[in-house]
Amino acid sequence: MSNDEQNHRKRGGSYYTEGERKTKGKPQSQSDKRSSASYKSDLERLFDTGGDVPERFQGMIDGLKPKAGTPEADRLEAIEQMKKTESFREFVEAINAFRLKGYGMPDDEDLLARMLDHPSERVAIEVLRHLLDLNGRRKLQRLTPIKSRLPTLRSMSDDPAIHALIATLEKL
Repeated sequence: MSNDEQNHRKRGGSYYTEGERKTKGKPQSQSDKRSSASYKSDLERLFDTGGDVPERFQGMIDGLKPKAGTPEADRLEAIEQMKKTESFREFVEAINAFRLKGYGMPDDEDLLARMLDHPSERVAIEVLRHLLDLNGRRKLQRLTPIKSRLPTLRSMSDDPAIHALIATLEKL
């Protein structure tokens, strides 16, 4: 390597020119291309569908979970409890317990849609406001189950705040 090349590398430059870099590396094999396509597909499934986490990312996701006993872990456990309830009465009790602990509303759109069935207008207002806030942060993906509950909520409530929030959500 010449002195010019050594000085160039010391300054953070590469020994190879752009053209040399392209020809120095091996061409991508078919298995590398399939592996890359599979990885991209798994990433899209992870971020776009919100469904099950692909197996290759499960360890990474598990590492991101909060440690047991922390407030965030307790909040996530309370959210899971709400999701698991089957009867309406248990669900309402789980929501009430969740709110008593002072947790912020969850971002799970299906759970929020179910929460709109809560008999308390105060809970309905909180959920509607959170849905609008969530839509401002990221576009709501599950509008159908949310919008299907709005006519019932409108007919059950005389609160003008609820009617205004419903009207805003219906425009989405």
